[in-house]
Amino acid sequence: MKKTQFFQWLLFSGLWLISCKNDEQMMPEPEIINDRIEFPTQQIQGEIGLLVDGFVEPGPASLTGRGVNDRREITAAPDFELSGNFSDHTRNELIAFHSQYAPTLMTNVPWSEEQDIIPITLNERINLPVTFWVIAEPFDEMEQLIIDAINITNSIWASEKAGLRIDEIQINDMTSSADRDQFLNYTCGNNFQLTERIGFDPTNLNVYYVDAVDFGTGSLTSNGVFCGNNIIGMGRSTTGGLLAHEFGHAMGLAHPDQFDRNFDNTNVMFSSSRSREYLTEGQTFRQLYSPSSYVSISGLRTIGDFRICSHQEESTGGCPSIQKRIWSDGSFSAN
Repeated sequence: MKKTQFFQWLLFSGLWLISCKNDEQMMPEPEIINDRIEFPTQQIQGEIGLLVDGFVEPGPASLTGRGVNDRREITAAPDFELSGNFSDHTRNELIAFHSQYAPTLMTNVPWSEEQDIIPITLNERINLPVTFWVIAEPFDEMEQLIIDAINITNSIWASEKAGLRIDEIQINDMTSSADRDQFLNYTCGNNFQLTERIGFDPTNLNVYYVDAVDFGTGSLTSNGVFCGNNIIGMGRSTTGGLLAHEFGHAMGLAHPDQFDRNFDNTNVMFSSSRSREYLTEGQTFRQLYSPSSYVSISGLRTIGDFRICSHQEESTGGCPSIQKRIWSDGSFSAN
């Protein structure tokens, strides 16, 4: 081959390769299909957090897709778009969390291979009626302690999207009762006499403010205890976060640090703390959907399934793991 012909061949080959490469680059990307949720009967503002089960194609980078359990999604108005195209799988569910509503479980979500627009109606927040009985003196100080504890508890529940609120309260002054002295140092063994002589409202949660509480480790004014049967005892120097903690026990929650390392003393249900502020989505789901929760036993929650959930970290029985977080909690990242 002559030198001139050789260079002409190289030039032609290079142009052909460049042309082929350009053709490759100009091939259209596969269409990204993202499902959406909508709220046809509610005006929802702000963020919605979701835990989604299904079979998902996350986009063009995925070749085969995969089944997911409790995939974390955060979406917001006005589009409420998800980050993938979900289709039918073994368990087709989602759980929605919002600051103004109760955690909402939707079963049998009709995922398809097309773009889905899933209509959801969020469950209304549950208002808890609570009766307080003040045995410790002075009443005015104890009444203010109760009001502060209610405000802190409601603030925690709102920020953690728990779907609960202490709303109907009655505060009874029992400081003049002839029987008060025998209940100032409270244990759960006092329950029968306490309810007979001080009072008890069978339709509400009952919280008794006493001098000190002993739940088996010694009598302290900073102690609180849930004794079952709609009864909580609180010492005279307890913090507001402890009231949220004892309500958590009434809703079926345990101390997570007994089972799981993914918690510290900023969690509301940590066994010993004066800085409680967070609940995971795994915990707020259990508070409402456990059959042993006060809201289930009392009939305050009338919509949706019950789920028997482990207190441990595994995701079992249709429940998210106890440490599941859509949003970060302090030093613990979303997962």
